[in-house]
Amino acid sequence: MRIVSDLIYTARLLRKSPWFTLTTVLLLAGGLAISIYTWSVLNTMVYKPLPMPDGDSVVRVIGTRDGRTRPINAFALAKLRQGADRLQDMGAYTVDSVRVGERGASRNVNATFAQWNVFGFSRAKPLLGRGFVRADADVGAEPVVVLGYDVWQAVFAGDPDIVGRVIHIDNKPTRVVGVMPRGYAFPIAAALWLPLSTRDLHPDRWSDQSYSAWARLRDGVSMQAADAQLQTLLKSVQQQYPRRTDDDAALTSVSVGTFQMVQTDFQGTGVFMVLNLVALFILLLASVNVGNLLLARMNERWREVAMRMALGAPPGWLVAQMALESALICIGGGVLALALAGWALKATNSVMATTFGTLPWWWQWGLDRPTIIAAAVFVTVTVVLVAVLPALRALRVQPASLLREDARSGTGRRGGRLSHALVTIEIALISVIMVVGSALTLLAWRAAHIDTGMDISNLVRMPLNLSAEKYPSPNQQLQFYDRLLTALDAQPAVATATITSGLGKVRLAVDGAVYARLEDHPQAYGVLLSTRPDPIGIRLLSGRGFDSRDRAAGAATALVSQTLARTLWPHGSAIGRSIRLIRNGKAVEPRTVVGVVADVRQGDDLLNTDRSTYASIYVPLAQSIVPTARVLVRDRGDLHAARQALWQALAQVDPAMPPGEITSYAEVQRKLTLMARTMTNLFMYCGLFAILLALTGIYALSSHAVTRRTHEIGLRRALGATDGTILRQFLRQGRRQLRVGLAMSVLLAAGMLYLLGSFAGVGLVSLAGIGAAVVVTVSTLVLVAVAIATQRVLRQQPAVSLRHE
Repeated sequence: MRIVSDLIYTARLLRKSPWFTLTTVLLLAGGLAISIYTWSVLNTMVYKPLPMPDGDSVVRVIGTRDGRTRPINAFALAKLRQGADRLQDMGAYTVDSVRVGERGASRNVNATFAQWNVFGFSRAKPLLGRGFVRADADVGAEPVVVLGYDVWQAVFAGDPDIVGRVIHIDNKPTRVVGVMPRGYAFPIAAALWLPLSTRDLHPDRWSDQSYSAWARLRDGVSMQAADAQLQTLLKSVQQQYPRRTDDDAALTSVSVGTFQMVQTDFQGTGVFMVLNLVALFILLLASVNVGNLLLARMNERWREVAMRMALGAPPGWLVAQMALESALICIGGGVLALALAGWALKATNSVMATTFGTLPWWWQWGLDRPTIIAAAVFVTVTVVLVAVLPALRALRVQPASLLREDARSGTGRRGGRLSHALVTIEIALISVIMVVGSALTLLAWRAAHIDTGMDISNLVRMPLNLSAEKYPSPNQQLQFYDRLLTALDAQPAVATATITSGLGKVRLAVDGAVYARLEDHPQAYGVLLSTRPDPIGIRLLSGRGFDSRDRAAGAATALVSQTLARTLWPHGSAIGRSIRLIRNGKAVEPRTVVGVVADVRQGDDLLNTDRSTYASIYVPLAQSIVPTARVLVRDRGDLHAARQALWQALAQVDPAMPPGEITSYAEVQRKLTLMARTMTNLFMYCGLFAILLALTGIYALSSHAVTRRTHEIGLRRALGATDGTILRQFLRQGRRQLRVGLAMSVLLAAGMLYLLGSFAGVGLVSLAGIGAAVVVTVSTLVLVAVAIATQRVLRQQPAVSLRHE
């Protein structure tokens, strides 16, 4: 029953000091909530097993080239599958857009073309009907489809008799054999699933088709062992079946990784460590502050404890009773923090789903079992730091020494050493938080305010995916594009329009230059543009844009970005120069540069900006026709009218073609930078909370360290020491603490910035500026706190200081 009476006694003490209790609980709740939320968000994204049976053994098989992940050629994948006995159930898939519905009433949706065992691999049972069977992949088999829950509801109104019905997909009659349950999204979120044929998956020669792949690790096999085997197999395939050096065949490696790690481009571990360390340091900062408050409260009761121990009370019981107060505060802060983190996780789920729509299917955040366990660990660590360690320290103190201790000094030299140590720890923690947090905030801010180089005002886009059956030849595809542009030009709501398509990174050869290896050729982003004298979104700097001279039968021409022009021809004009594109490992026909345009940011890496980001080459669409492109329209200020104009123009050219999703570039950029803007705000608010903790903590500790020496100050003044001498002495002590704390922070921050640099570069100039600002800020904070506390004591008369208790 003693524990019950102790709890009642501790609760009564906390009730007597409501403001103290509220302050300490809120401080701990803030630090704990940040740690719990950060850990849960990142753990779900990077490490949490996939929400499927044996999800921890599921991996992606990926190719790599030029440091970026690539799909694997179908022929190479078939050979790898034959020899990769350290993996099992390997399957392939690719994603594409298809048209679903009858003529005149269809829509474009994302479809997953997957190996027939996709549903068996994920061990998911259809809501209606069946999944694929092996016969569905046979050449000549009846086309079948399994619908996702959302498209079943949206397109077919949840028809319970949909199974067995024949629908049209890309104008091809296809039988519905099943409907998957709500939320099913393996291997990627999609509206429906179509089977890949055995001919697609097992070509007898190098294919133009490449696939992503899934697999399971066999029991007892590590990812490193699977990587080693795949790499050996890849080299063997490339040696036995040599092929031209293009992106599909010239993979530098094949490896396995979890779906989560591939989604984060294998940078998840670095992000996880850095952000969690920052959150942990904020929690430690809050713990130090609360520990200091509790220590001051405990010091007020040292004599009471000493008297009770001298009268025979068990020391362990008395100290445990004091520690119980701290533990209850930690537990209360933990409960509040868990509630705050749960609310934030729920809000994150809602905001992400509403804003981005389709997310990786395992990105579901909430107060799950791992999060609650992590919260319990954080609370336990906090209890140890705030309650257990001070209690163990108190057990080593003899009652007689406490009774002999001068009341003026509280716990005497021991309290002074502890106070100095706490100040040093606070200096180190806040310095690391400010340096790393500022670097993270800078990166997020840059990503959120990225300058694309394009004029995106009143600019909208719509994807185009021409059917190979209806538009099989490049000439037919070009005629479609020309008719669409002509129809758009006639729309009053359209100021101008163009067709464009991205080619990704391409290698180049400048006439007259000699290259020993393919890797020595310069790289640039390739972009196709329709023949319009004034390109939309990019600014012509010199020369001319594409016009009627740049048709399929005309001279081969190109535009280059300003960065590419300066890189390839630093000492002269690019106009009139000859350049070749590398295709299939060989330089094709020369192209004459007819214009230089302003830099436009290419690629999807928002964190790094270098020459490769802006190096671009533009080729006339008429000279390199592709069936997949997008139409860009500059409207006259009315987005709704622009949508109507796009729909009407497309209906005039091809009434059977469903329009793609029409989006404004402003909305695309807003969504693209939403995560970065959210992270900027999150880092900023967490940083402000940490700085508030540091302000209050460092001032309170410094003030306490000076105040407890009030009697000493009075004695020095009585012996003739001047106020300036005493102030300088205390400032020197503050500088010593600063040097130690800043030295500790340099070591900690260096390690974290090294991890940070692994996935996002921060320039040395930026780091130097951040470091200097942190040193000045923290030094000013510490020295001002010491000066204010010392001046407050110096304003007293020496006689008053000598009588200080």
